[in-house]
Amino acid sequence: MARRGISRRNFLYLIGGGAIASYAMAFTGALIKFAWSPKLGETASGGAIEIAKVGEIPVGEAKLFKFNGKPSILIHLNDGFYAFGAVCTHLGCVAKWKDLENNEVIYCPCHIGKIDARTGEVLSGPVPSPFPKIVVEEKEGAIFAKAWEDSEYVKSLPMYV
Repeated sequence: MARRGISRRNFLYLIGGGAIASYAMAFTGALIKFAWSPKLGETASGGAIEIAKVGEIPVGEAKLFKFNGKPSILIHLNDGFYAFGAVCTHLGCVAKWKDLENNEVIYCPCHIGKIDARTGEVLSGPVPSPFPKIVVEEKEGAIFAKAWEDSEYVKSLPMYV
């Protein structure tokens, strides 16, 4: 009587080949995503991305979001909305919003760096350069992030490349 089915050896070849094919497909997908990623200063969709509705963030509050794959922060001050990349230019920590007795600063918790919430300029701490500003637009009751204000400056920051 002839034995039907697959041998143990062929079964292992099939499983091993499937695993190798899966890894190859995952690697290829990652390579394609890397090769065709959006240019610095552009959103993945090529246009503005909605961050929040206007009434969602009260004056004096902030919201973290992702812009071009990087942590960013939208701050609502009494004179409008401001957005910056939230990756600290010192060591790459993610900065937070902290309204220190109405001093309106972005605060890096790693080394106590303080950054101006309107300009992105360094106020104190070991932060070597300003936070990159994001152009925001308010329309149709929402706040949109459009682009880096100075994409050449952003390209010069290692933590944003």
